[in-house]
Amino acid sequence: MHGKVNMAVFGQEDALFVPGGYSVRDLVGWELRQFAGDDGRDPASLSQLRKEAALPDEPYNWSLGRLGKDAQAVDEATLLDIYRRTLALPIRPDFPFTEPDDLESIQRLRPAVTTRQFPIPQAEEWLYDRLYGAWLGRCAGCTLGGPAEQWRPQTRERLIRYLTAVSPQEWPLTHYLPENSPSDVKIVGKRDATRERLSYVPADDDLTHTVIAQIALQMAPTPTDFRTLHLARTWFRYMPYAITAGGASMLALRNLVTRYPMGLIAWSAQDESPCDWHWVATHSNPFREDIDGAIRADSYGYAAPGRPELAAALAWQDVRLSSVKNGIYCCMFYAAMIAAAFALDDPLAVVEAGLAEIPATSRLYTAAIQVVEICRRHHFQSDRIEQVHAAIYEAFGDDDCGTPNNMAVIVSALLIGGGDFEKVITYTVMGGFDSDSTGATAGSIAGAMLGAKRLPDKWIKPLRDTFFGQIIGYHPIAVSECARRSVEIAKTVLRSSCEG
Repeated sequence: MHGKVNMAVFGQEDALFVPGGYSVRDLVGWELRQFAGDDGRDPASLSQLRKEAALPDEPYNWSLGRLGKDAQAVDEATLLDIYRRTLALPIRPDFPFTEPDDLESIQRLRPAVTTRQFPIPQAEEWLYDRLYGAWLGRCAGCTLGGPAEQWRPQTRERLIRYLTAVSPQEWPLTHYLPENSPSDVKIVGKRDATRERLSYVPADDDLTHTVIAQIALQMAPTPTDFRTLHLARTWFRYMPYAITAGGASMLALRNLVTRYPMGLIAWSAQDESPCDWHWVATHSNPFREDIDGAIRADSYGYAAPGRPELAAALAWQDVRLSSVKNGIYCCMFYAAMIAAAFALDDPLAVVEAGLAEIPATSRLYTAAIQVVEICRRHHFQSDRIEQVHAAIYEAFGDDDCGTPNNMAVIVSALLIGGGDFEKVITYTVMGGFDSDSTGATAGSIAGAMLGAKRLPDKWIKPLRDTFFGQIIGYHPIAVSECARRSVEIAKTVLRSSCEG
């Protein structure tokens, strides 16, 4: 962006400048194209605003989000006015969903369940095995999906093309991706995640955010005292801008740096009253409901094994820094599923425990129930995974960073894959979309259910218990050491629960 933005509209100097290549044009384009009325704003009004901005009247896709050459003719002042009017659009009266952002309201709208806490064995050896399994599962799933992430959109179609050009036996997916293929589809980045080169867990933002959350939990007086301020402080001290992965986290970090003095975030006491977290999450942030917040869920599930309600509440403290509505709920859903996975051996029960912590009145809850029904129609059979994926694409489209889409392949893989770790991670990545994010979450849940000792060597040995975490003290680090640190956090939480 060049020059100053309209202060009267956005209330802060340079309010839309985003280091990293975004501009006013980009943000207006993404805002107008990503929701398409799904969040309750009138589709006809959005269509008219897209026309004024010279944008195609078509669904949003992250990889195609930047404004085309026709929109370059629209001056920046006009784009800012269009953005202001877009954000001001009210929720239409017939919108059937109620989607609050505050924790109290979220919890009030949850479905009624008989329990929100499940017993787990108290032996530390058992806890370590399960946490190590969760960490290894997350690493394996993320690494499996890593090379394909660059093929968004149409990840699934390009993955099939890439693998079947090597050999028809490469599909369905049964191993880490080969480094080369005679296909026109090529691996450009993350070549160290391919089967020929793999000798550690390659750096990935989906894993780095797990580390950041672990550090943030340790920064709080106790893990159960964790608040949004501790995450913001951790971001200031530890998170390089490049590993925010763009999207919601990048814009939230940018908003923190723009609005608040370094000392207020980095050194203030527990008082969060000066901080307007909702402004940080929403200001010039068209990605506020995408999956960016959901990839940060895992360490909160690890902190509260068997306690999905607490895991979801901790995740809320994190995700509200960058997200709203279904961006918040997805993070809470994943954290709760991971926490439940330590105690439950039925994948459907794990999914239901996760859903119990988000509003039953939300789009995400409705979408998840739809996914369960799709799997039920196919009798939860592994040989029907292709039909399940086809039904997911028919229901949700190919929005590569969309929350419902990515959630759908994770939930379906858990339900169709059952207790088979390989099926869970491969079915998830085969589903496409943001394949490293989904593979990581599915692997985390399956790993927590099984424990490290029951994970297949085929997927674990190539990682050599070594993780490049991109953060000082975690680059490199043993995956087992990350698990040990999670054990200490979880023990503190479990002790406080017993004392309470």
